[in-house]
Amino acid sequence: MSEASSSKPPTAVPEKRSIVTILLLTMADTTWRMFGPTLAGLFLGLWIDSLTGKAPLFTIILLLLGVAATVGLVFQQMRNVKKGKQ
Repeated sequence: MSEASSSKPPTAVPEKRSIVTILLLTMADTTWRMFGPTLAGLFLGLWIDSLTGKAPLFTIILLLLGVAATVGLVFQQMRNVKKGKQ
């Protein structure tokens, strides 16, 4: 047996992220959390309204649900950032 086959592969040491990288990732994460649920509720509501003919009913309901989901997701992210889970 050769010495190379019996030795363990070197373990990768994770590098610490720079503050700029952490800020950019946090901004990107916040952006999707803010706009994703709101836009999804808006477009889903418009689509359902076009199918049912009940013009602004589902758009308003799903838009408000999207905004509520946005608030919850952003607060969840704020708690995670304060705890250092990022």
